[in-house]
Amino acid sequence: MHVDNCATVWQASASPANGNNNKAINDWYPGDEFVDWIGFSCFLTGPRQFHLTDKVLAFARAHHKPLMVCESTPEGYDNLNLTKRNTGAGDGKPGENSKPKTPEEIWNEWYAPFFDYIEKNKDTIKVVAYINVNWDVQSLWPPLTGKAIGVIHASK
Repeated sequence: MHVDNCATVWQASASPANGNNNKAINDWYPGDEFVDWIGFSCFLTGPRQFHLTDKVLAFARAHHKPLMVCESTPEGYDNLNLTKRNTGAGDGKPGENSKPKTPEEIWNEWYAPFFDYIEKNKDTIKVVAYINVNWDVQSLWPPLTGKAIGVIHASK
């Protein structure tokens, strides 16, 4: 159709909670001729998350494609009420075990590792989308993500 005013984003799975941990993303890649950007979502920060994200990052580099964080939010954290709940990604039943957190703890546990990862890989990660929303008021989502609203007042 000779469309020259759009870019395509192919989003790969990088979630330790969705069951695709061991699948080769190349098996379902449509091909370089159909993809302008490669994307992934980031809701968790930690070794399991970044191990999977590293695979997507390596894939993007191997295919000479820029990488986009298509969606990100601190899953399980409630920035307004300063708590952290289980996410179901190896920490117990989703939504349970709410624990108080200081702004500094939330920053150090989620935001700092997230931004450090982006900075470390800025040669390939070119776009980041952050979702700042109250997930619990949306009936589509179970009450596990917490409220990614409010501002964390902590310095790095």
